[in-house]
Amino acid sequence: LKFPMSCSHFTTLPSRSPQCTVSHSARTREIAMQLSPAVPRMLLLSRMGELALTGTRVGLRLAFSWADARTQGMSSADATFFALEERKEEIREACIDLGPTFAKCGQALASRPDLVGEPLAQELRILQDAMPPFGTHVARQIIAEELGEAASELLLAMPDKPIAAASIGQVYRVELPASMGRSARELLAVKVLRPRARLQVTADARVAHLLGGLVESLRSPFGTPLVKSRVVAGADEFFCRLFEEMDFVHERENIEAFAELYGRGGSARSSLRADGEIVLPVPYTRWCSSRVLSCSWIDGAPLLEPKQTRIDPADLRLVEFGISCTLSQLLETGSAYV
Repeated sequence: LKFPMSCSHFTTLPSRSPQCTVSHSARTREIAMQLSPAVPRMLLLSRMGELALTGTRVGLRLAFSWADARTQGMSSADATFFALEERKEEIREACIDLGPTFAKCGQALASRPDLVGEPLAQELRILQDAMPPFGTHVARQIIAEELGEAASELLLAMPDKPIAAASIGQVYRVELPASMGRSARELLAVKVLRPRARLQVTADARVAHLLGGLVESLRSPFGTPLVKSRVVAGADEFFCRLFEEMDFVHERENIEAFAELYGRGGSARSSLRADGEIVLPVPYTRWCSSRVLSCSWIDGAPLLEPKQTRIDPADLRLVEFGISCTLSQLLETGSAYV
């Protein structure tokens, strides 16, 4: 579905790029449009103040570290990496404090040590699965609200602590006993959206849209734009993707569509290398909603451990297999799932 930016879910001012369009799922646009009016003006003002205070605090400390490195004779580039390393914990904590939008940005930077340096990249990897969790009693309440009567069996087996917590949600390892028609116990991964995550992201999107519009409006004395990049369109695209990620119905549909293509017997599986296999979780539809996603549990290991900087040569075949899968999605099936 494509629609003009002036119809986007967080546009409160006329877009300065009216011809720009971005792709959305219909459900993503529906959720975003429902959330937009719920953001009070005071929340926007409070959010802008919070961003300004945190940005100023972290920015000044980075500047002090950079200046200190320069006085020691470091080049500008080396001083930048020095400052980022010295303030890495503060940067990570700021990403956590500022909520899902900035935690997601931190996760992205964790995969770019060439931009931020390896020490900061390693620190930001904590945001991928070891963020501070929210209370399990809150997660139980969300599950009960979303699933109704179907939630009772899930809640009985739900542990007290999540096994992982990230930017927009946290995951529980739930073991269902052999009962209620099951011949053996079943392990589930139950993912619950963080409370107020959508409201926070909507507020951030409005702030970003407003600031992006101000940046695009800057003109030289001759009337030419000082910034030629389409800042508003870029911000809109980022937040649209973030809204899609916060819709677990969209994620479940992606899993099912991916399985039809690349699972065992999938229509596109034959185009991939024969020495690899894709194992996909199976969604439990009765325990899924827009804020709860329940799938079969799959044990696995990351290609890079937290303190590891290079992939084991024995695992390079997995990297090659992943690349071939990505190319197949982009060039053959035309469908890239996240």
